Amino acid sequence: MKPDLFVNGDLDYLNRRISGEEPNSELSFSFEGRKRLASSILSLDLEHKVGRDEDEPEEAVPWMALSRLPELSLESLPIKLGKFPAWAQVRLGWGRFIERGPHFTGADLLDSPGQK
Repeated sequence: MKPDLFVNGDLDYLNRRISGEEPNSELSFSFEGRKRLASSILSLDLEHKVGRDEDEPEEAVPWMALSRLPELSLESLPIKLGKFPAWAQVRLGWGRFIERGPHFTGADLLDSPGQK
């Protein structure tokens, strides 16, 4: 039997200093939580990633920053469809997603208001 509560998180900090260039600091984090309810599973995901590996081509990872703050979903446990050998599941979700690409020219939506 699966546990009723699952929590996982990750925190990464990178401070890059290259001679002749401005120092560059990046903070990335992710959190996921799952709670089993009577007949469903409630999920909460938070994620903020900045930067990508420099050896990855831009076409493979087309974003410089990605934010899921938050993503919330409710998923039913499998439901048997009558006497048929078939099952169904329903998933409802809501989230706020922001991506910033390498050629982003608008206001930086990932910065806090009043910061640049």
